[in-house]
Amino acid sequence: MDIEPASQRVPLPRSPTGASEESPRIFFDCTATLRSGGNTGVQRVVRNLVLQGPAAGRELGLTCIPVAYYQRTWYCIESLP
Repeated sequence: MDIEPASQRVPLPRSPTGASEESPRIFFDCTATLRSGGNTGVQRVVRNLVLQGPAAGRELGLTCIPVAYYQRTWYCIESLP
């Protein structure tokens, strides 16, 4: 089962672009939300974290990275359907 279009899958980098090596990172696991496709409760909160997390992280001096697990690999994701 493909959880998102192949063109949107990006392997997780060791150090995200724009983040210093010392910058704390927070990873949001969005795997279940991607698979469910729902848009209520927890799914809505996860979608808002994906949308607002990077901007909020910059204000706090850290990097927020939404990720999903697919075929034994973690991927950065840019948006949720």
